[in-house]
Amino acid sequence: MKKVIFLLLSMIAMFYACDYAGDIKDYKEDLAEGGPVNTILVSPSAFTLYVDSEFPSMSYVSVPTNTVDSVVVWSSDTPEVLDVDPETGELKWGTVRNCEVVISATSATRKDVKGECRITVRNTIGVYKYLDLRAELGLFVIDRNMGATMVFDKTVTNNMAAGLKGNYYHWGNNTPVANKEFGGDDGRGGYYTYPNGRTLLGGYPEFDPSWNAEGEHFSDWSQGGETPCPGGWRLPTKEECEKIIYMTNVANFNTQQEKTAARALREKLGVAMSGYQRIPGGNWQWQHGMLWTSTWNPETKKVWVLQATNSGDWKDDPWEMKEMELKGIAIAVRCVRDGNVEDVE
Repeated sequence: MKKVIFLLLSMIAMFYACDYAGDIKDYKEDLAEGGPVNTILVSPSAFTLYVDSEFPSMSYVSVPTNTVDSVVVWSSDTPEVLDVDPETGELKWGTVRNCEVVISATSATRKDVKGECRITVRNTIGVYKYLDLRAELGLFVIDRNMGATMVFDKTVTNNMAAGLKGNYYHWGNNTPVANKEFGGDDGRGGYYTYPNGRTLLGGYPEFDPSWNAEGEHFSDWSQGGETPCPGGWRLPTKEECEKIIYMTNVANFNTQQEKTAARALREKLGVAMSGYQRIPGGNWQWQHGMLWTSTWNPETKKVWVLQATNSGDWKDDPWEMKEMELKGIAIAVRCVRDGNVEDVE
């Protein structure tokens, strides 16, 4: 009987210990007050990070809670994998993946007092899935646009649903932009006023009608730099998209089996009808899905775009490439990579 009681008490103690470690904000009122800092609690205390995950928001509590020396300095023991801003605790990717990183919050006045978060970094995608299209295209392809909450489904009546389209991006800018008029509002507010005085409410404030691949936020996507893609993934090149166009064009094949395979590949890729936006003078491509490539001309500020036709009687119409000006345009991003299965799992 004593043994049973002991086991029950142990289980209860473990439950409260785990719960305490998991969420410090619920226990602030129970912490001791007064005196110099002697403990720092970091939240989260542990986290698994995939290359397509959102970074956790790092926070801490100093114990005692009313200590006068509650300022901390954030640091990473492996900044080449995952670095952290020393003042804000904001995380940012390094260039290496696949290991455990310890993020520390150390007291600015007592170097021996610190809290830690252990982050396991996986060099794989955990939010999105991938299509193994090496046989058809020589590529792995992520199964949806960046930011999309669902894969393409031809049975979805509203093929322009925001969940299918995902985010829109200016080419060379990793911050997504969209607006309510085109189904991309996420409730953050923002507005744009047309020259005629009409105001478009609910849009992302990051949309820049004059964007032209310039300024401090520009990243040259053609050079393998930072893109909206997960680590190890990239935008397709013009040549790779031309192969996609060839392999999805039913007219290029003679046998019924080949034609069926071309249609099946088109469905697998599932490019949602996302169109593009240009403000002022918004322009909408009703029957097309459009995706950026990584191929551009820095002198003319034009980028090659894959334009996919998806609906109705146009289901066998060939997809095509278009060279488009960058200014004020934001469209979807789809990511690819080459390599072996071991590279993506």
